[in-house]
Amino acid sequence: MRRKGEVTDEDLDGLLARMNTHGQHTATVLSERLAHPMPGHTIQLRIDHLDADPRQPRKSFTETSLRELSESIKDQGVLQPLVVRPAGDRRYLIVAGERRFRAARLAGLDTVPAIVHNYTDEQAMVVALVENVHRDDLTDIEKSDALCGIKDLTGKTWEALAEAVRLSEARVKQLAQLQRLAPEVQEMVRSGGLSGYKARGLLTLSPQDQVNVAERAAVANWSAERIVEEARIVQAPRTPQSPGRPRERKPKNEGLLQYTPAPAAPSLPASLQALDRSLSDVVALLQTGGPALLAAPDRHHLLARLDTLRQLLTAPEATGNGEE
Repeated sequence: MRRKGEVTDEDLDGLLARMNTHGQHTATVLSERLAHPMPGHTIQLRIDHLDADPRQPRKSFTETSLRELSESIKDQGVLQPLVVRPAGDRRYLIVAGERRFRAARLAGLDTVPAIVHNYTDEQAMVVALVENVHRDDLTDIEKSDALCGIKDLTGKTWEALAEAVRLSEARVKQLAQLQRLAPEVQEMVRSGGLSGYKARGLLTLSPQDQVNVAERAAVANWSAERIVEEARIVQAPRTPQSPGRPRERKPKNEGLLQYTPAPAAPSLPASLQALDRSLSDVVALLQTGGPALLAAPDRHHLLARLDTLRQLLTAPEATGNGEE
């Protein structure tokens, strides 16, 4: 006869059996949750189950910044979860947070916190772009690539695309224009050698001229205004003029530009005839481009040179009034 409160071997066997059943059920639920986590919930995912999304706007990651973030992660862990989407067979594509993923892998972590969302390709691209587009460390050409990729994928108007990524329509169109740059110039913008703002000043040039001016601008660290001026200079000699068509633009400094090209005097030495032709070319260039071609220091420099030339040409020995 069992006494009150007595626990028998049968009771213990039953309890252990029930615990085992519950344990198996719990393991099954956890396995299903890891394979199909609930959207919007933060879970720990193995780093070797994550893949970078090939449509990710950011293409370049500097070694220095990754190592700095890696050291921070070693001390404090990954503070902000990654955003990922399922890619089948327990694999996930990174929507936002690839830099954190790379730094965590560099730090030797096995898992990272992540939020899973069932995004479509379009949604993933928009989220990734919005995540990065307002940050200074994403280059303009990377933003341009992403914006044009979304437009090609969705067929959105520029206005709708601007609203989706929270930028002005004018800014979106400016970024899209960078696709017209020569590939070599795009790579310079992507690597940080030239800003997108400066590179837009090259859009009126041919691809080869874009590369030539961009390389000089990067070496000398030209301003955007200097690049625009240089583009005008490169284009000016090639600007076609209609026969007999009057010039529409009048130079503001007409007092300086009253010189009219004329055939060199036959009696002039060959070297002075060459100088005369050079002066004609310079005047034609100034009449085409106007004062906007010259910054103030350059204008002062040329005026000083012209004043020296005037003094030489008006000296007594030059005019024939000197002593015999």
